[in-house]
Amino acid sequence: MDGGGTTVFSLQNCFSRPVRDTDPWEIRIPRAKKSPRDAFNGARVSRYDYRDALYHCVKRHMRLPTVEELSAMFVYANRDSSTPTASKYAIVAPKNDARHPGGLYGWGGSSKYWSRTFAGNRKHKVVDLSDGRVSIDHDPQRAYVSCVH
Repeated sequence: MDGGGTTVFSLQNCFSRPVRDTDPWEIRIPRAKKSPRDAFNGARVSRYDYRDALYHCVKRHMRLPTVEELSAMFVYANRDSSTPTASKYAIVAPKNDARHPGGLYGWGGSSKYWSRTFAGNRKHKVVDLSDGRVSIDHDPQRAYVSCVH
């Protein structure tokens, strides 16, 4: 955190790419099914409920990011979008994709991403990386997962 209270994205934060392939131990988890093809990158990204998202990260010796870290990553990825009408697809759409001009990184954008930020009884905050919006989901809902060191 800077003195102003905003999280600054640092290249020292190491985010894992969204989960595309489930591990062999996850095949038995019915909630770890792949979603339909993502509208932004065309990949079939796996979605998890909150409990399985936590487990997925812990199993890799990582953790779920905070809502501030996810939001800072969105801002960092879209830092060159200076005009109000500029595309906000930098983080979710692949580079040179005519459907989503401005894409750079190719993360999935058809679902929200879990954060570890608590939002009430069995609720946590999620971030939509296609537009940067923060909202609250119930823990049994399924969302994309990215882990951080």
